[in-house]
Amino acid sequence: PENRAAYEKLMKKLISKAEKEFGSGAVTSVNSSDLAIARKFAKNVSKDTIGIAGGAVVSSADGSVSIDNSLESVFGQNEEKLRKLVYYELFGKGKTH
Repeated sequence: PENRAAYEKLMKKLISKAEKEFGSGAVTSVNSSDLAIARKFAKNVSKDTIGIAGGAVVSSADGSVSIDNSLESVFGQNEEKLRKLVYYELFGKGKTH
């Protein structure tokens, strides 16, 4: 990503938030280009990479439950907010929907 520092900050937040939910033994999975970043912030990074655009998927130790913090998932969860932001950027103040 163009703004590496901001992306690393986001990754730290996405990983640490999910790891807190599972406690020790959580396994973090990322794409191949994010392995180095994940190793900086995650306690346990999977050797196997996954096919996501970015972000991380954090699973319980036994793999039965996971938190999808991939960029695709994060953007999907915030789609309406993003739509309003784009509208504002394109058309200025006023109605946001």
